[in-house]
Amino acid sequence: MQEFRPADVIEQDTRLAESLAEGDLAALDELVQRYGRAVVAVVDDDDGTQRVVEVFARLWTVRHDIEPGTDFAPLVGGLAAHAVGRTSDEVAPTWATAMAVDAVADDARAGLREFHVGGRDLADDLDRHELRLRRRLAHLGDDALVAAALRDPAPWSDPPVDLVANVRAAVTHDHEPPGRDAGAGVPGTGVDDEAIDGPGRVARSLRPVLLGLSGAAAVLLVAIIALSAASGSVDPVAFTADLTPTGAILDVDGGEVTVTERDAGLEIELDAPTLPRRAGDQFYEGVLVLQDGTELSAGSFNEGDSVTLTAGVDLDRVEAFNVVTRSIGSDSADVVLKLAVPRA
Repeated sequence: MQEFRPADVIEQDTRLAESLAEGDLAALDELVQRYGRAVVAVVDDDDGTQRVVEVFARLWTVRHDIEPGTDFAPLVGGLAAHAVGRTSDEVAPTWATAMAVDAVADDARAGLREFHVGGRDLADDLDRHELRLRRRLAHLGDDALVAAALRDPAPWSDPPVDLVANVRAAVTHDHEPPGRDAGAGVPGTGVDDEAIDGPGRVARSLRPVLLGLSGAAAVLLVAIIALSAASGSVDPVAFTADLTPTGAILDVDGGEVTVTERDAGLEIELDAPTLPRRAGDQFYEGVLVLQDGTELSAGSFNEGDSVTLTAGVDLDRVEAFNVVTRSIGSDSADVVLKLAVPRA
């Protein structure tokens, strides 16, 4: 559950950890929204959302022990695994699948769920979303393992709409300093006065957990971090985008690239099946155009179906990606497909 994180993400998580340590409930809200689906999938709670809320309540309890810059994924995932008596490695496939499903466009998620869980035919307009979903899960193994992970209904379960409110209700009741106006709402969070005025069912059920947790929290936190560090790293997809044909070769309909940032550099998965095969001295080349205008080759190939290219450069330096035609012994090149690299 540990992920490769670019420098800007580490900076964001540093600020988030600092805000969390200062008692900023908005920081907790952000983490509930970011990991809610994955925690729901791992906990798979038949008894409402009590254990899901408990996971985030535990995160709040250990907030002072979280180092700035911490990757929250293994921490929250480890807490979720602990809540159901399993290890991080055991729940990693479910966690990864839920995070991949959460990244699917909202208007495509229901149709993909019907395909994978309900056994329905895949609608034509969902082909691209399906491809992106499977690419995000390629690290799980072969197609059969990915298909099995996607048939599990747990990662497709939406987190409860009141999850943020229930987590706030639990931690607010047990952690607010004396003298707070219990009737004051929390602006901009959707949590009304009633949700934080008194413990309610969720807070009452969590009181023994929260009161008894402080002594074991630091030990649990250290164990989770050690486990996640030993379990290896799964690099997340940086982006998936469409390639635009330039018309240099007729009947080429474009294609798609998926870029992943790895320790060794960029991994570029290219699918452009309408590129005609080139043979002999002719070939295609993937070219990265850097911000200073420098061109960097990412590799060559003869046809565009399921090609993997690599380049030893940071993504934030890349302005564009082109597929060009080349011939051995010639410096001339024609751009066939192009892409302006999207920015977050």
